[in-house]
Amino acid sequence: MASCMVVVIEVLCIFGLVSSQIVTLGTCPQVKVQENFDLNKYLGKWYENRRYANWFSLFSNCVTAEYSKLSETSVKVNNTGWLYLSNEISTAIGNAVVQDGAKLGVRFSEFAPFGAYWVLSTDYTSHSIVWSCEESPKGAIQFNSQYLWILTRSPKGVSETEMDRLFDILHGYGINTDIRKLKPTKQTNCFGRNMKM
Repeated sequence: MASCMVVVIEVLCIFGLVSSQIVTLGTCPQVKVQENFDLNKYLGKWYENRRYANWFSLFSNCVTAEYSKLSETSVKVNNTGWLYLSNEISTAIGNAVVQDGAKLGVRFSEFAPFGAYWVLSTDYTSHSIVWSCEESPKGAIQFNSQYLWILTRSPKGVSETEMDRLFDILHGYGINTDIRKLKPTKQTNCFGRNMKM
């Protein structure tokens, strides 16, 4: 059994699946994205309300994502967060392209491939569920690696009733919303933002 686990860990490392907290056996869950996605309505600032832990936002609070139009099918992405260990602001500038409706591709280097950025649900004014899933190559053992973000237009988030509704959407697709996996992002006492909650 121990040798089987070593093989599993090696496979995860080879395919880069350890960069996200949610790694599961099998293929990616089947989901539906937002119908009639309107890129123009999606533009502007979003506050990260919850996320799966991932290496690129480790030790960061007060995370925001701001989208501005570059063309009819592409936007500039400005992700900003407060690194609380080093007490400094971190900014990542990238671009996103519409690939198919609410299925976008995002990258932060012109040399990097586009990563999946699928909008599963948004009303454009209060919430957005963003999901990504990558599968290991077909083989004897199949894995998938998922990223998940819940974004809100307000740093205060959404009501408990609305969050329950968003969780219901995710549960319907078999996507994990356990608080140990989908962790809240602190949006209080943020540098340059005068807000008390």
